[in-house]
Amino acid sequence: MTCKKCGNEIKKGEEYCGFCGLRVKNNEPIKIKFTYVVCTIIILFILVILVIMLLNNKKYENNKKATKTIDIEQQEEITNTTNTQQEETKLENTAKEILKEGDFVNYIDKNGKNILCRVLYDNTSQYGLQIISSGSVDSISLGGTTTEGRISSYNNAIDELNMGAQEYMNTSLSNKARSVGGNPTSSKDNVGYRKFSEERFEWVSEIGNFKDVDENYQKDVEQMNKLGITSTGGTYWLASRVAYYYENRNNSLSFGIRKIWSDGTVSETMICSIGKNLLEAGGTIESLSIRAVFDIKSDVVIMEGNGTEELPYIIGK
Repeated sequence: MTCKKCGNEIKKGEEYCGFCGLRVKNNEPIKIKFTYVVCTIIILFILVILVIMLLNNKKYENNKKATKTIDIEQQEEITNTTNTQQEETKLENTAKEILKEGDFVNYIDKNGKNILCRVLYDNTSQYGLQIISSGSVDSISLGGTTTEGRISSYNNAIDELNMGAQEYMNTSLSNKARSVGGNPTSSKDNVGYRKFSEERFEWVSEIGNFKDVDENYQKDVEQMNKLGITSTGGTYWLASRVAYYYENRNNSLSFGIRKIWSDGTVSETMICSIGKNLLEAGGTIESLSIRAVFDIKSDVVIMEGNGTEELPYIIGK
């Protein structure tokens, strides 16, 4: 640095000129202060940049959260819409809405076996949706070797036939199962014991009570005849009791269970016959097929098929 007055050189750090004594300002503190100012400005600039970046990052995160929330809400809305559409489609495809009398249905029993069935009553009937096996599902013997055994077989025949049908019931598809010819509204035997009031029947009470007869079979038989599905090519039980009094047979009383022959004719097997002299007048043991009737639950849907024998409806959940 040179002195502004005399032009002589002033050494670094000196406050006065060595020749003329002029006081001069040292330039180093100025440089230091300048450096400080510059550094401060740089630091402030960096801080400003950082603050801007933090604010932008926070804004980005908020936008990201908002977008994520919107995405979740949209996804939930889409899911709800899809579920609603699926429920609506499922409702439209329910068996009760589609199946009509006479349609062929493939029923999968509890053991996974396919049973070809026909719609006996559709959902427009007073009995709800019921399907019947096209052929027999089992064979059951009724009767006994003793008078007591035959009476017991007669009294318990409806329960035994219904339980035989229930052995094939898939509980995910059906509410109940019964043997054809039984009460269409129930799979339980609600018939009480017969009260013999006529004089010629008084002696029956001496050897035991007999359950009353019924006409339940008529509903199923009329419907099967209407649909042309009565005959299966073999003879099968109808879950219905019958009794006859024979004056020309030593005043004997016979109790039996109805059946259908291969040609569709309704008949009966008299499994217990009692004479007025309290001696056994006859009876038999007979083994016949049963046809199962299944009630179908309201939430069962049609999986595939068109209801023909070639492509029966497949039902499921």
